[in-house]
Amino acid sequence: MANYTGPQVVNITSYDTFRAAVNGNGYNVNSDQYGAQCVDAFMLLNYNVGGYDFPYAKAEPDGYAYELWSDPTSRAWNASTNYTLITRLEDVQRGDMMVFGPSSYYP
Repeated sequence: MANYTGPQVVNITSYDTFRAAVNGNGYNVNSDQYGAQCVDAFMLLNYNVGGYDFPYAKAEPDGYAYELWSDPTSRAWNASTNYTLITRLEDVQRGDMMVFGPSSYYP
């Protein structure tokens, strides 16, 4: 597996090309000390789709990807104004990026 630090340009012409470009690679988009995590996949997609750069961004207050949904400190964007919240499983379509909220198993 290749590990990349910082935002990377990847092919996003379709879901399949994006998946082929990132599958099996690790991306530490925000270059934090924890390395590649689930939040970095979401940041990578945002960087390539909308040009949103995340040099210092992290989910607040606890660092979980779902906190980016309404994080006012994310500087360049707010997920709730740029994305659609899907609440019904039957509305999920191929290529949708899923970021799950907290549960009793994992916050």
